[in-house]
This record gives sequence, structure tokens and C-alpha cells, in this order.
Amino acid sequence: MKKPQYCLLASIFALASIFAVSCSDNGGGIDPVKKSRVTGVSQKGPFVEGSKATLYELNDRFEQTGRLFTDIITDNKGTFEIRNIELESPFAMLEVSGYYRNENTGKVSAAPITLFAIADVREKDQVNVNVLTHLEYYRVLNLAEKGMSVMEAKKQAQKEVFAVFGIDSKDFKDSEDMNIFGASESDAALLAISVLLQGDLSEGDFSQRLTNISQAIKNGGSWDNEEAKKNIVRWAALVNTATIKNNILNWELSYVISTFEKYVTNYWPKYFDLGECNAETEWTVKKAANISSIISEFPDDYSYVCKNGVWGHPNDIDKYCFESKSCEIFIDSRDGNKYRIEIKGTKNQTWMLDRIRYKNTGPNPYTEYNSLEDALIACPDGWRLPNDAEIEAITPSSDKSCDNFVRLVPNGVFWGNTNKRAFGCGSDGYENAPSDWEFTKLDLADFSAPVYCVKE
Repeated sequence: MKKPQYCLLASIFALASIFAVSCSDNGGGIDPVKKSRVTGVSQKGPFVEGSKATLYELNDRFEQTGRLFTDIITDNKGTFEIRNIELESPFAMLEVSGYYRNENTGKVSAAPITLFAIADVREKDQVNVNVLTHLEYYRVLNLAEKGMSVMEAKKQAQKEVFAVFGIDSKDFKDSEDMNIFGASESDAALLAISVLLQGDLSEGDFSQRLTNISQAIKNGGSWDNEEAKKNIVRWAALVNTATIKNNILNWELSYVISTFEKYVTNYWPKYFDLGECNAETEWTVKKAANISSIISEFPDDYSYVCKNGVWGHPNDIDKYCFESKSCEIFIDSRDGNKYRIEIKGTKNQTWMLDRIRYKNTGPNPYTEYNSLEDALIACPDGWRLPNDAEIEAITPSSDKSCDNFVRLVPNGVFWGNTNKRAFGCGSDGYENAPSDWEFTKLDLADFSAPVYCVKE
């Protein structure tokens, strides 16, 4: 007679178990998340002092619950610290709004922008907010709403965002862990994308570009606006990445800048059918296909050179060596840098045709040394700085100024440039200079010159 009661109890137990499992799946069965603090950095370039960081709790449907926590950024690195957080759900949206430092101009933006990030904060005490977390945000929500876990949704969304820029992100860390001042490959890619998206746009146009890309990725995982892509290509193919690097260094917020340049310069070559720049194509000068249709300032026969792993604008030496086939390659055993060399001048000496780059601590290591001490030890074993007579031997008779060479002269070491003509050689050169013009008595703060080496 008691059997029905047992069945009733079993049914109640089963329903309770189902309810418990259901709660666990949607987050209702998860213990509240308590954090003494969640920290991070907010970066386009870094958001400046006075910007606002807000953490919003999201429920199991990724909707805001109304619970939020805020912090005001009090430094120029974009650092925030949100304290005493209690959440019923492990998922949170972070929002940062304010003015930011623009990498491409070096200046603080003229208007504020807003960036987002989504994160599972159960095991994270630090969540950075940047253009990548923003671009992936709506895609993550879309995938999670379709049943994918937040972790898997973030992995897929991040892969799709990087694919828009032709970057393989297989071994990259999570976007909320990246930092434009970091030294890793993922940090370099973040900075490159930030630079590419900004271009020469105003803050309003930049925000619109972010919205257009993020909404396109949200639904299909890709961005297919070819005209907008060409606008980025047009800017990237003309930009001097060394200037951007100097802008960032001049902020004095970090002395570590990743090698972001390669991701910027590798973005646009495919639009000109240049192919890959690698060891096999090193020093190749190749005509860019259809370039005038994208960059109207360039003629149809404009060419690029593959050098140091990226395509760039060729100089006269690039063109000369590629066309004449008379240049050989010297590899500096100290750092692996490669230089074109050739026998030239009336003294039949072997010269490096490329400017040496060994231990150049200046802001632009591919052009000039800004430290005389570094310049003096730049040449490798078996090579040296040229003397004045050797420079004259390779200088056309129509140009005896010999400017822009670091050279050895009887009194010490001098350099020349157009702003310090007296340091040149020739009729108005060092032979007319006072005897006390030795390098130890020169104003080294003004030193700026490239270094070419001659074989001993």
C-alpha cells in the first residue's frame, strides 16, 4: 500500500535533480563571485587621466543585471582598479570611455571614444580593454547565445578578428591579456591593428569604423568591405612606422615597443600582388600591380623592395643592386644583419652600400645614429670607418660636400650633415676648421648621422 508514496518521493527527487542541473547550466547554481579588485589597462593608445572604467554584471543570457562597479583612471597609462566586486554571475562586461593617446599622431585625442570587453572573471583578476576586445565583443555574445561556451566563443572570435588583418593568431594569448606596451608577438599584433584602424581618421570616423567591423564580424565572422579595406591599404602603404614608434617612445610610458611594424607592412602587399617577402625574395624589386587605382599619387610602374622581411619603398641602392646584379651580401656575425657590398671608387675598395645598424640605440636604427659612441664601434671586425680621402674617392666630382658621413680625420672623429656644413669634406671642409674641433669637444647632443663602413 506504500508503494505510491515511494514513487512520489522518487519523482520529487528526480525533478529536484533536473532543476539543480538546470540552475548549474545557466549560472544560477554557481556561487557568487567575490573579488577584492579587478585591474587592467585600457588602451587604444592608453586612455588618459579622467577616463571612466565600468564593470557591468551580465546574467546567463548575457544581459546587464543593473549591478555595476566603476573607477576613474588616475594616470596616463590607462590603468584602472575596480574594488569590492560581488557578482551573482561570473560574466561581466567592461566599458572604458574617455580621451586616449593616438599612436599615429602622438597627441591626445580631440574627442572621447568607448571600448568594450567581455570576460569570465571567476579566475581573472586582470582584464585589459583594447580594440581587439572591442571588435570581438558582439561576436562572442552572438556565439554564446547560440550555445557555445564563453571561452570557446572568445577563441573563435579572436581568430576571426585577426584573420581580417591576415594575421595567424594560433599561439597568441587572450585579447584581454594583451598590452600595446608588451613585447610578445600577440602584443605586437594588437598594436599594429590599433595603428591600422586609426589611420588618419578623426575620433568619430574611427569609432564608426570600429562599429562597422564589429557588427560585420558579429554575424558572419568576417569583414568584406573592400572599399574600406583599400582606404586602410592606402594609408598603410604610405605611413612611416618609425615615426609612430617615436611617438610612442616620446610618451615615456614604456621603453619596450614590440616589433609591430611587420604586421603593418605585411597588411597591404597582397593588394598589389607582390607575393611573400621572405629569404628567397630578399632584395627583390617588384612592380606593384594596379597601385594607381588605390594610391593615386603613385605611377602605374611604381615598385617595392623586399628587405628585412617586409616590402618597402626602394631607394637608389635597392634599384641599382637589383638591376646591375653587381652587389654581394655581407652578413654581420654579431647580429645577423645583412648588407649589400661592392668594390667602388678610384681606390677600388669594398664598401658597405647599406647603412650599418649594429647597436644603434637611436629612434630610427635603419637611418641614423644618434650616439657618437655607438657610431665609433659600429663597423664589424675587418671593417672600419672611412677616412676623408676614401670618402672623396667615391664622391662624384660635381659634389665635393661629402655630407652625412661619419669619418676619421686627423684631429679625431667628425660628422657632416646639411645643418653643419663645416663638418663636411672638400673645399669648405675640415681642413679649414679650428684645430680644437675634436669629437670630444663637440656638442654630442646634436649628433645625428648614418654610418657606412669600408673593408680594411
